[in-house]
Amino acid sequence: MKRLVAIIVATFLLTMGAVIPSNATDERHPGGLSDYGAESVADLTTCLQTADSLDVFYLVDRSESLRVTDENKERASIIEQDVRRWGDIGTLRPGLRIRVAGAFFSQTTSELSDWVTIDGQNSGSVAKQFRDRIKNEPLQNYTNWEAGLQAAFNKVSKTN
Repeated sequence: MKRLVAIIVATFLLTMGAVIPSNATDERHPGGLSDYGAESVADLTTCLQTADSLDVFYLVDRSESLRVTDENKERASIIEQDVRRWGDIGTLRPGLRIRVAGAFFSQTTSELSDWVTIDGQNSGSVAKQFRDRIKNEPLQNYTNWEAGLQAAFNKVSKTN
């Protein structure tokens, strides 16, 4: 459950950072989140308060459409900042093990990173590695969400 929530929340946070559809916000919640967004944040809060570990998986699009939708490769900086934040969160709760991993997807998938345990000491260097890999990853034709989600599922299912 905690791994699935981490994937959903990571995807949600990246989407919120890159594109916020006008109907996705709601003035009833702090930050203008929709009901679904607020529930996702509440689920993540519960995980962080009760779990002894949290695995965060980044599924990163590398399709040609990004030439238009993310021409400046903002997703690289967004993920870099996010990985740094996980390191910060780990320092707030001693004993909480946080690991990050990721994959690229387009027509096919490839690994961005295997599982790496992060903390306040190494989150900056891990974040830079993620950023550099994303910035240097060549774009490819097509978007195969099914392949991407299957790669994420397989990676998360095989964690220890």
